[in-house]
This record gives sequence, C-alpha cells and structure tokens, in this order.
Amino acid sequence: MDYARTHLLARTGLLDQILRLRWQAMVGATWVTYRRSLPLFSTYLLASRLVCWDRRWFYIEQIFTARDGLAAVGWIKGVLRDTNGSVDPRNVIEAVAPGTVSPPSRKRLLHGTT
Repeated sequence: MDYARTHLLARTGLLDQILRLRWQAMVGATWVTYRRSLPLFSTYLLASRLVCWDRRWFYIEQIFTARDGLAAVGWIKGVLRDTNGSVDPRNVIEAVAPGTVSPPSRKRLLHGTT
C-alpha cells in the first residue's frame, strides 16, 4: 500500500514537490476491510485514489481486486510534514492544481462520525 501511495503522489505531480521541499509523508491511521484472502503469490490489482482532504489530512482509498473480485478496501489518513509541523493539504493541492477544492468530506466514513 505504501508503494501504491507513492505511485499516486508521482501521478498527481505531488512527489516532485514533496522531494524538493523535503516534506515527509506520514500515515496517521489505516482502516482495512477484508472481503477475501489473497493467497501468497496471487496476482491482484491495487487501485489508489485521493478521496478528499481537510485542513490537516489527506484521505486515500485503496482497493485490492483479485481474480475472484474485491479482496479488501483500505482507507488511509495521511499528512505531509515539514520542519514546522503539518503542511496544510489545501496549500499542497493549490500548488499542483490551482483552484481545486476537496470533494465533500467523507470523514464520517473514516472516523465513524457524522
């Protein structure tokens, strides 16, 4: 899942900025729902997408699909940090996609709250 998130950052253009500014990507929490086993050495597809963001966190969904269908879904709450602390995700997004706003928050899904 870490590798897939790094690949997502590269595809979105964020990885270059993260490396240039020496930010650290950190996971704050992970939730995984398992539907079926993935036997050792079995093939699967791992799809990652940025779902939304708020003043501190990015929320990422990662879906494992195997030959038999959905195997697992993971939700990750991640943050970028610099020497001063957390970097506001809105500023990060603005740097690579000006004018983009977060889709409606799905925090209740990630936090179990409304």
